[in-house]
Amino acid sequence: KTSINLCIESKPSTKFMTLEQIKMKIQFLGLEVQKLMGKKPDWIILHHGGGDYTLEQVNNAHKWWKQPDGTILPGKLSSLNYWVGYTYFFDPETKIITQTRHDLEEGAHTIGLNKNSIGFGVRGNFNDHLPDEESLKIIKDFIDKKKAEYNISNNKIEGHRFFANKDCPGHKLYQSIVKIYPD
Repeated sequence: KTSINLCIESKPSTKFMTLEQIKMKIQFLGLEVQKLMGKKPDWIILHHGGGDYTLEQVNNAHKWWKQPDGTILPGKLSSLNYWVGYTYFFDPETKIITQTRHDLEEGAHTIGLNKNSIGFGVRGNFNDHLPDEESLKIIKDFIDKKKAEYNISNNKIEGHRFFANKDCPGHKLYQSIVKIYPD
C-alpha cells in the first residue's frame, strides 16, 4: 500500500497513513461537519445477532450481503474500519459497547432506514431469554443517552422486526427494551 505523510496540524506528522486510512479520516471528518450542521439520526433500531456471534464474527460476516434474489454484494466498510452494518455492537459477556460506524454514517442494518438511524446490535439470541440485568441496564442507558443526544421520540425506538419479517431483536428483548418506551 502507498503511504502518504499527512499533515493536519501546523507541524509535520511523523505518522504515515495509507491512502485508505486517509479516505476513512476524510469521511469521518465530513460526518462530524454534518453533525455540526444539524443532521441527526431519526431512529434507534434494536437488533440481536440471532446467535452467539462475537464482534469479529459479525464483522467478517458483514463483508458480504446476500440479496433477496440470491446475488451477493460487498459490504460497506465504515469510517471506523468495520464492516459491521450496525452503528454499535454490544457484547453482554464483556459488557462492552463498540462503535462500528459514526452516528451519521449510512449503516447496513434496516432496509430503507440505513441513512437516518442508529442500529444497535446485541450479541446473542433473545427469543427465549434475556441478557442479564446489568446488560439490560447498559442497553437501556445507551438508548436513553442517544435518545436525549438526538432528541429522538419514543415512537422512533423500534426493533428490526417492525420493518422486516423477522423476530429481531428477539421476542424477550423486544418486550423488555423496545416496549418500555410509550408512544
